[in-house]
Amino acid sequence: MATTSAHGIEGTAFLPGYAVHPGETIAEWLEESGMTQAELANRIGMSAKALNQMVRGHAPVTPETSLRLEAVTGIPARTWNALQALFAEDTARLQRHAELAAQVDFLDQIPVTELRRRGHVTAPRQDKVTVLREVCDFFGVSDPRAWQMHWAAPAAAYRRSAAFEAHPGAVATWLRLGEIEAKSVAVGPYDKELLTSALPRLRALTLEPDPGVFVGAITSLCGKAGLTVVFIPEVPGARCSGAARWVSGRPVVQLSLRHKTDDHLWFTLFHEIGHVLLHGRSEVFIDDGADRSPERRVMEDQADEFAQDVLIPGSAAAGLPELKTLESIATFAEQIGVSPGVVVGRLQHDQMIGYRIGNRLKRRYEFSSAI
Repeated sequence: MATTSAHGIEGTAFLPGYAVHPGETIAEWLEESGMTQAELANRIGMSAKALNQMVRGHAPVTPETSLRLEAVTGIPARTWNALQALFAEDTARLQRHAELAAQVDFLDQIPVTELRRRGHVTAPRQDKVTVLREVCDFFGVSDPRAWQMHWAAPAAAYRRSAAFEAHPGAVATWLRLGEIEAKSVAVGPYDKELLTSALPRLRALTLEPDPGVFVGAITSLCGKAGLTVVFIPEVPGARCSGAARWVSGRPVVQLSLRHKTDDHLWFTLFHEIGHVLLHGRSEVFIDDGADRSPERRVMEDQADEFAQDVLIPGSAAAGLPELKTLESIATFAEQIGVSPGVVVGRLQHDQMIGYRIGNRLKRRYEFSSAI
């Protein structure tokens, strides 16, 4: 006589494509014992009609009934209760499967191939419902409707980015990857003054050529001040260089190394730190180069000015127009204690030199085991 159904943890064991009502177990017990439904009904103090409804799966086995069945069948009440709970769970799972099957077109909005490459989606491509379930699990939502509410609702802060409007799935994927990585990073409580005091040491790291050294130093210095910094490779279509936001009550700065040069890396880092130090905890900032509303542009300009002043203070910036050769740029950078690439990037941004001039002074980085 079967007293349990094939069941296990979702994704690790066989899950039946059906739900077994405990009434089937009652029917099996009746057959094996040779007892009629009428006799069992009398023995447990239930009408024959009510018992028949239960055997046919039209009525649940209640906790009270499970105790009565235990007295007659010898099968523990907890077993009957477990069978009823399994039936309810399997029924709900089948219903969710049907609901997801009607929403598989949502996958067209998500960079599933990229999630598969990064190991977050493993189901066969043809099993679209399971792929969709894995995508929802990745985003920490129950279904595409919940995804729309959490990640793409018009009121969501992420929608303030024009890039998110154009590629919501890619941007949301990159942001979610950062959230997941941030959870694994241990940091202290956020301390604004401590983070501010760490800026000179962070700036000095622009001189370090080895990412294997400066990445760890960045995360350590910022972590001590309660700021989580994560490096997440760019997701195709996202076009994000960096992001700053508060996740679960703590600030997170996320960098993609999109432009692969030291001037962009360091400017983006300090730009995002500027948002953390200058702006509200409810704000979400995505550095994608998109046009902004006037209100958002003010905050982006403030973060730009913050990053510029940290890397090349105003007193030193006055000497930038005098830099006419690569040798003078390198000397200037050495004198103020930043990498030459940072100076080149500033000169190019301010249109003091062309974008093709001085690029050999920049360091280039690629994501590797060091980043």
